Amino acid sequence: MIATVVYVLNAFIGDRLERRWTQLIGAVAFAGGYFLMYKQVHSSVAVYVGYALSNIGVVLWLWSMYVYIPQNYPTRMRALGTGWTDGIGHLGAWGGVLIAGALYSVTAPNSYFIFVTIPCAILPGILIAIFGKNQRNRALEELAQ
Repeated sequence: MIATVVYVLNAFIGDRLERRWTQLIGAVAFAGGYFLMYKQVHSSVAVYVGYALSNIGVVLWLWSMYVYIPQNYPTRMRALGTGWTDGIGHLGAWGGVLIAGALYSVTAPNSYFIFVTIPCAILPGILIAIFGKNQRNRALEELAQ
């Protein structure tokens, strides 16, 4: 339910905000949610709030990224670039399950959230916020140059 509300809000105001900052906010919300669920006092409220924050973070990050990445490719290569990005992402998801299972057994449960949130959410969010292109109010042809 929360993800649906955030998705609809992101659809209406997503183009008014800079996508690279939306992705950073989503990564921080995702990490904060995991922190509440796994590192704070184990209570029902902490789990519910942490889960809600992680859902908000995933929706903000994922759907902004689906729009952000293809717009960085040249216009004639946009479909090819989206396909390559999606294909490599699916290979990462396939291999990530194997790697994550082994890492979970080594780091679980206390340090696993650090493994998931820092290199997989916070670090990419910071890199895109610093080095990413501004896309708000710009034409596609202008973005791809």
